[in-house]
Amino acid sequence: MLLQAELWAELEPFLSEREREPWSAEGGVLRLLDTARFVFSAMTYGVSVRVVPAEPARGVVERSEVELRSVIAAGHPGLRTREVRESEGRVYGVFLFTPDNEQRVSREQFLVSSVARSSATGRAHYFSGPEGMQDAIRDAIVRAVLVQARRETPNRPAEIVADVLLSQPPVLAIRREQYTATVRVTVQIREIRQYELF
Repeated sequence: MLLQAELWAELEPFLSEREREPWSAEGGVLRLLDTARFVFSAMTYGVSVRVVPAEPARGVVERSEVELRSVIAAGHPGLRTREVRESEGRVYGVFLFTPDNEQRVSREQFLVSSVARSSATGRAHYFSGPEGMQDAIRDAIVRAVLVQARRETPNRPAEIVADVLLSQPPVLAIRREQYTATVRVTVQIREIRQYELF
């Protein structure tokens, strides 16, 4: 099993209070490696998701938690950089990941035919800073869970708990001052809690 992802980062992104200078190409590659570890962790171990959908009639605003089930360690021997290049103010990287046996089993258990498939696009504001790209991926995962929950229940639930695996790398872009991420995932709904009737 060999996983591959092409990722990019802007060398002169919006500068937040924490980052006052543009990145060097080396800094951009380090940022890409961090995102590659996040993506491959979500493709190998999956993520745990908890969503409280918005319910305007009850005054409920959407809340969500998206946490990696486990993280590929920095320096993992299976993670390699195949190619790095600069173009038009961005640094691009192609990364490869060869899961070990435990990681392979973890991924394969999500890919059996009985596990639901979903897809969605998520967004994060560009001016949230460089972390916005991973935030957009998390938002896309939440949207995909909501899509699957609508397939399973006709009512708007009070809370959804699910395990999700990225089945392939996200497609990343910037549109209208937002990072966007489009994901294809498998979704195992663990719990759908409905509002109690009084």
